[in-house]
Amino acid sequence: MTDVAPALPGGPDGRSILVTNDDGVDSPALLPLADALDDLGEVRIVVPDGERSWSGKAMTRFADVTVAEAERGGRTVVATTGSPADAAQIGCGLLAPGPDLVVSGINLGHNHGSAFVLSSGTIGAAAEAVLLGRTAVALSTGTMDDDWAGWRRMIAEPAARAGWVRLAGQARRVLDEVLVSGLVGGCDLVSVNLPWGTDDDTPWRVTTLAPTRYGPMMLPDTDGRWAASYGGLEVLDVVATAGTAVTDIAAAQAGMVSITPLNFPTHALVDDHVRDHLERG
Repeated sequence: MTDVAPALPGGPDGRSILVTNDDGVDSPALLPLADALDDLGEVRIVVPDGERSWSGKAMTRFADVTVAEAERGGRTVVATTGSPADAAQIGCGLLAPGPDLVVSGINLGHNHGSAFVLSSGTIGAAAEAVLLGRTAVALSTGTMDDDWAGWRRMIAEPAARAGWVRLAGQARRVLDEVLVSGLVGGCDLVSVNLPWGTDDDTPWRVTTLAPTRYGPMMLPDTDGRWAASYGGLEVLDVVATAGTAVTDIAAAQAGMVSITPLNFPTHALVDDHVRDHLERG
């Protein structure tokens, strides 16, 4: 890598697209996704220089980050030592006054359910782009099979390249329809989860966000230390919170693509009697 401040030209009709992720510069999804977006506009890539999963929208506030160019598959990729949200900040700054569209992903693992969405660096990068005034879509893929670790190893193998090319093409199909549907105008950002085996016959559903929580993520170890763990994902009372709407997790369980419009956290409605109790003066 060499330090760089890249020039970022506009694409067809002046359109520019930023691709970012939280899986880093060597993610097997990165180049197939960029290739699939090439005819949509001038694609530039700004990503972390290594995996930054589970980082949410964390940003580097009290330290510097470095930015450098790397060559991957004949493409110039801008890599940063920062977080996914830092990469979105840097990418949007380098592409100013663009990019017109920020595509974050394709994440190696589903980002469905509220717990994952709050923890995901893929979602965090897209959220930062929206705060900067850009249209953003987050893309993720995964499996609902029990052997998630085996799937994760398989998709990182060179032999999985054809699978990534197929999936990136399907992601582009969904992205095109999301952009022309008007969905992005009615929400802050869109999260799309595609089963790894998605093809032309896979059903699509517009979904709600399943309410979820993690099991224990830290377990007591020795000498006062706690060991990182993963306690699984628990789906909460879906019927009470989502009614008859299809949730993103239910769609994944049924082998469907989920298209989930998301809004940022906002204030809750407060009953008048609660307001009267709390307000003073």
